[in-house]
Amino acid sequence: MRQSTRGICCLVAMALMVAIAAKNARAEGDPAPDTLPPQVSIADEALLRQMFASHTMYGFYPPPYAGKWAEYYCPTGRTAFVYEDKLMEGRWWVEAGAVCFSYDPPGHDQKQCYDVMRTETKVLKLHARVVGSSDFVDDVVIEDILPGDPFHMAKLIGAGCSDLSS
Repeated sequence: MRQSTRGICCLVAMALMVAIAAKNARAEGDPAPDTLPPQVSIADEALLRQMFASHTMYGFYPPPYAGKWAEYYCPTGRTAFVYEDKLMEGRWWVEAGAVCFSYDPPGHDQKQCYDVMRTETKVLKLHARVVGSSDFVDDVVIEDILPGDPFHMAKLIGAGCSDLSS
């Protein structure tokens, strides 16, 4: 099973490279990074849900972490996150104008909330902050938002996109 998961993660990584080169077309009405206003925190909870639910995002962590990542956000709140050939299953939700995450492996299961920001260069960034504080922790760059699950990441989640209560 481990070998199979590793193979799937490699396929996801290859698919990411194709997506970066091709910049897949979006469905009508999908939120694209270049349609959002510059230098602003996107705190509207309905817009955040629309941006994340049933979408795949990919990007990179700036130094010192560095590395490419991809994540599919099930509309049920489940998520599949791949970073450097490692898969983490988790959940996502919108809370107090931020997008929050918690992942299954020990050490990653703590609630992490991110402010979604758009820079002048039309790049979206997630600015991590300590829950209940305005302390800045980390940046995550979103290179693109793709509609649906083009890399079939939901299949990597043990329960798929089933409801979190199941």
